[in-house]
Amino acid sequence: MAWSFTKQDRQRRDEIVADLNKAETELQAEHALVTAAIEAFNVKVDAYNAACGEARGFVDDMVSQIDSDMADKTERWQESDKGQAVEAWKGELEGVDLDDIEPLEIPDLPDLEHATTLEGLPEEVEG
Repeated sequence: MAWSFTKQDRQRRDEIVADLNKAETELQAEHALVTAAIEAFNVKVDAYNAACGEARGFVDDMVSQIDSDMADKTERWQESDKGQAVEAWKGELEGVDLDDIEPLEIPDLPDLEHATTLEGLPEEVEG
């Protein structure tokens, strides 16, 4: 005796396959939108990181200037309250976090072969 899908089984499977195909098309379209949005966002990340680079350059320049100015001061002045305040300020400048931020990664589209798999299943078996 052979077992096989009934007409209703095939019809239901075909409807599910159609739903999966439609959902796959929609997912692909949304993935394209997400990809475009992330790419646009990452352009802004690059601009932000360029500004961070400028900020790091500014801080480095300020620290160099402080070091240069402090080298011209007497040891007594450097140990004074004013000298210690300038040294503390320099430490704050050196400690500021101006690291680049990481761009977002574009997620891969997951495997969407479910409709093909379902459609390719055997419809009958002997036994």
